[in-house]
Amino acid sequence: MKDFSATAEIYAKPFFEIAEENGKIQLLFSELEVCADSFSRQKDVLSFFDSPFVQTSEKIKAAESALAGKADNFTTGLIVSLARRGRIGLLPEIIKAFEVLEAKSRGVEFVKLTLASEPSEDIREHIEKRLKEAIGKETRFEYQFDPDLIGGVVIEHNGKVVDNSVRNNLNKAVNKITGSIRSRKLKSG
Repeated sequence: MKDFSATAEIYAKPFFEIAEENGKIQLLFSELEVCADSFSRQKDVLSFFDSPFVQTSEKIKAAESALAGKADNFTTGLIVSLARRGRIGLLPEIIKAFEVLEAKSRGVEFVKLTLASEPSEDIREHIEKRLKEAIGKETRFEYQFDPDLIGGVVIEHNGKVVDNSVRNNLNKAVNKITGSIRSRKLKSG
């Protein structure tokens, strides 16, 4: 789900909107992936763009030259913008944000599940099946693990959180007991 920064989303959102308006979602997404792959395989290229010793104008010229005739103008514009601001390293996150925007545009729902540990495949399938049935739409799941939960699950969907973790249930029980004790003290005092 959201394994990208707010800054990456700031770049991805207008880029996605342009791609969608121009019917170029797949093309521009593919071009971004090629660029990101190139940077990840060629560390010297990424070092060039990240270097504080290379002038911004040289970075812009290098980006324009590398993409001239090979990439759409929108892709080139984004890469040049990232080079200008020293943010080429954000490209993998921008791609993730772009993917989420594309999926949401098709009505895909996103659910984040936090569990104490990695569930078995059977449990994972059971959870996902039940949630897909409840949501009634194509759904993507993101799993996180937090041993402090002890057990159970915390489900996040559309800004709502359902905390059915053992930790949360224990905290509720403790609060209920301490509240009951306080209430008795006030009545007897």
